[in-house]
Amino acid sequence: CTVAVVRDDQAVLSEHLGDLTYALAYRRFEQTIEDLLRLFDVEPRWVACDAHPAYLSHRYAKRAAADRGLDLVVVQHHQAHLASLLAEHGRRDRVVGLICDGVGYGTDGTAWGGEILLGSLDGFERRGRVRPLRLPGGDAAARETGRCGLSWLVETLGVDAGHHPAARRAVPDPRRRAMILDLLDRDLNCPPSSGLGRLFDAAASLLGVCDFNHHEAMSGMKLEALASRAASCRNLGSGLIRLRRVRRGELLELDHVPLLQAMLERLTRGEPAEGLSRLFHEALADGLARAAARTARRESLQTVALSGGVFCNTLLSGLVAERLGRAGFEVLSHRTVPPNDGGIALGQAAVAAASLARK
Repeated sequence: CTVAVVRDDQAVLSEHLGDLTYALAYRRFEQTIEDLLRLFDVEPRWVACDAHPAYLSHRYAKRAAADRGLDLVVVQHHQAHLASLLAEHGRRDRVVGLICDGVGYGTDGTAWGGEILLGSLDGFERRGRVRPLRLPGGDAAARETGRCGLSWLVETLGVDAGHHPAARRAVPDPRRRAMILDLLDRDLNCPPSSGLGRLFDAAASLLGVCDFNHHEAMSGMKLEALASRAASCRNLGSGLIRLRRVRRGELLELDHVPLLQAMLERLTRGEPAEGLSRLFHEALADGLARAAARTARRESLQTVALSGGVFCNTLLSGLVAERLGRAGFEVLSHRTVPPNDGGIALGQAAVAAASLARK
């Protein structure tokens, strides 16, 4: 969590303040806001926050707005990611945003995290998503990567998923594996999520790379390190992310089932984890770039923006940017503001300032 204070045409971002569910971090969050307001002599006229109603930062903002008589601006999580990048580059134009992270509260009440947005500081539309993956146990799946791995196997192999050797690698304990498979079979406490971060968790578990995220994005870091040791190949992974239209709102969906099928075939042949991790990165980059390019051409736009915590992965970011650049698109990426949630406060501030300026 970070906070931002806006004065005139400048924004000041705080340092990382930690997980607000811890009392010390929450007190530091409150104190940092007061310190920044006093230090920069700012009397707030509005307050902006994330749209998730359960976030402590959202509750603080709602209470502060009511107590001080301020305008409250609620900003969708992935819109804030896009806005932080546009603000960093001083852009007000409409662009295609590839916004990829672990999770953010979507406007439809579901968990988003692998999104194709069309937008600017003045608003956004969701034009595409990564095919949702069910998360057995909900938030537990963000820590225990094997839950995501089993879900991806079930999505691909159906009822035979539990018998595949990769299932035993993902969750070695037979009783625990049976429990998770039962949740998936009964669709009990398995909320769907389009979060690309969870797909990294799934791949890491199936390759035996990471069974538990002891810190945020641990599985993704391990996969990136492995993939970076493998030889690159321009056509590796081409077409393994299938693009299709889904009925709800005619969203463009990135279907990752063919990717897992290819990885399982190579696993059976005994291919090393380094090469399979490289295949995973190349296939995702190919699918993301093709989806963004298709959306941009449909809207007659030339700029694609990359933001969200997944783009802390420099290998994936470079592969996506390279493909889009070869296709003739301008690619915006973060240089001074972090692509992960460290930049969210700036995006919220930019959207709020633009919204109130219009009024």
